[in-house]
Amino acid sequence: MIAVAFLLPWRILLLLPRDWVGWAAAQLSPWALWGGIYLIPVAWRLLFPLWLARRRDPSFRVLLPGRGEWFREGLIAFVLFASVWGILLAAIVGAMLVSEEGGAIPAVWSGVGRSAPWTATLLLLLSALTVAPLCEEIFFRGLVYNWLLRYCPQLLALIVQAGIFALLHPFDPIHLAIVFVFGLALGVVYQWRQTLLAPILLHAMQNVVATLAVLILGEGMS
Repeated sequence: MIAVAFLLPWRILLLLPRDWVGWAAAQLSPWALWGGIYLIPVAWRLLFPLWLARRRDPSFRVLLPGRGEWFREGLIAFVLFASVWGILLAAIVGAMLVSEEGGAIPAVWSGVGRSAPWTATLLLLLSALTVAPLCEEIFFRGLVYNWLLRYCPQLLALIVQAGIFALLHPFDPIHLAIVFVFGLALGVVYQWRQTLLAPILLHAMQNVVATLAVLILGEGMS
């Protein structure tokens, strides 16, 4: 509960009126903006679970997987990635047809491709491939999901962790629904494989494709 509560101020910040957020962003450099909004919550997602694990068990060590495990879990993640994207694309097309308004780029990312320096864009892509999936899987599946399993049935734990995962992302309702489905998929993969490697790799693939799509579409819509 403490781990999730710490992240709520950043989520609430992104609910403020867009003119307020725009005014605050205009007063800060891109690096200060990314550092305050992005880096602090990311660091918390990584460091708090590791600190908690070490506190509970002083002998705790992070064990890196071997080559065979990397290949096996990577192959599984790739197959699942293709399957999940098929479902997500169908959901996106269906939502666009129902809304009759087309897909909307999340406001927090809109215009990234044209306003941010290329170094910030490159760091965003690198983060989407490495830091973000690692930190979020350690936090949401490694910490939150395992904590929920101690107090509720597995199905409910999967649903609740996916809900928390979605609500802590700064997207509109349609995109939140997609993130919720993806959070469920990541939870199921973790439960099935009993290792964070597969969901981390699956999450990394998803993040890179989604980030590239947002950057390209944001550039095209600007």
